[in-house]
Amino acid sequence: MQLVKACCAIVMFYIFSAHADDILGEWNVQKDIKNFSPYQYENAKSWTSKQIATMLENNTTWSQLFFLSYGARHRYNSGDTSIIKELIQLVQKNRVIPMTETYKLIIWERIANGDMVFEGRGIIVDDDLFNVAGKANWILRYIYGVRFGLVKINSTQFALDELARRWTELYKGKSAGAVPEEIHNSKTLACLKDTLVLKTLIGTLNPSEKKTQYINTCLEQFKIKSVPKDPLVSGYYCNPDNYTIEYLNKIIELKSPLKTPDAWKRWYEANKSKIVYDEKKKKFVIPKSNPKKASTSTTK
Repeated sequence: MQLVKACCAIVMFYIFSAHADDILGEWNVQKDIKNFSPYQYENAKSWTSKQIATMLENNTTWSQLFFLSYGARHRYNSGDTSIIKELIQLVQKNRVIPMTETYKLIIWERIANGDMVFEGRGIIVDDDLFNVAGKANWILRYIYGVRFGLVKINSTQFALDELARRWTELYKGKSAGAVPEEIHNSKTLACLKDTLVLKTLIGTLNPSEKKTQYINTCLEQFKIKSVPKDPLVSGYYCNPDNYTIEYLNKIIELKSPLKTPDAWKRWYEANKSKIVYDEKKKKFVIPKSNPKKASTSTTK
C-alpha cells in the first residue's frame, strides 16, 4: 500500500508538471487512465529506448501512450540519451494511425474533425497524437520542458524535418528559439478562450455515432438506461453535452443561460461573426455597437 501511495504521489506531480498542455475540469490518473495500475510505471521503466520507439510507431491507445511517455522520460533522466535520438527520428515520420482509445484525452483538432469524442473533461494535448510525429514531439517537449513548434493535422513533411532539425540542435546544446512550456490554470477555463475551440465545442453538440456509443457505454457502467436530468444524480455526465453546455454558459456573457444543444447552435449561428474574447471579463462577449456620431461639416 505504501508503494502505491508513493507511486501515485510521484505520478501526480509528473502529470501536472510535465504531461498536459492544459487540464479541463477534473482529471485523476487512477480513474482516467484505462486499466490503471501503479505497477505499470515499474514496467514502463524497464523498456529500452528501442522498445519505446517501436511501440510509439505502432501505438493506437492513449493509455499505452501515457506509459510510453513516462518510460521515455525515465530513460532520459537515467542518463540514456539514446531515447532523444529515437524520438527525433520519429518526429520526421508523418504517419497517422487512428487511435482506438482516447479516454479523457482532448485534442481539439481531432475532436473538430470527428475523429474522437469530446468527453467533457481531461488532459489537453496540443500535438496531434494520431500522428507518430506528434507523439514524439509531445514527449520531447515534456522531457526538455520547451517547444519549437507543434505537429498539427496539416503539418507538412518540410515542417516536420525542420522541427527535427531544431530538436537535434537542442540535443547538441544549442537552444535558440526554444519556448518554455507553461501549464495554465484550468479552473479559469482559460483553455477555452480560443474562438476555434469555441467553434469546436459548439460542434460537439451535434449528434454522432461515436458520441452515442460513448453515452451507452457510460450508462451501462452506471447500470441505468437513460441519462438523468438532475445534475446531482450519477450518470448525468454520461452525456458530454451536459459538460459542454455548462462550459458555454460560463465562458460566454449572456443575459440568461441557454440550456439545450439546439438553443446553443442557433445562438452561435446568429452571433459567430461578432464574438470576441474579453480578457478583463475572461469571457466571450458580443461588443455593443457604438456608431460614430455623424460629423457636421460647415461650408464657407
